[in-house]
Amino acid sequence: MPWPEFERWMSADWDLSQLFGYLQTWSALKQYQKNRSHNPLEDMANRLVEAWGEPADTRQINWPLSLSVWKKTA
Repeated sequence: MPWPEFERWMSADWDLSQLFGYLQTWSALKQYQKNRSHNPLEDMANRLVEAWGEPADTRQINWPLSLSVWKKTA
């Protein structure tokens, strides 16, 4: 059976605060903070602000999507 077509990317238009908010939800970041009592985003915030430009400007953010599909046997 052929695979159905699907969009391979999820997209959103975010400003910089929305991107930082999203990054704060990552479980790996939370685990890092728990183990080291430090938020690594603080270390890169200035560089990201410089690269982004005006924080209120929106940018298109894209995430690749993948599927794990299997057929259930009776």
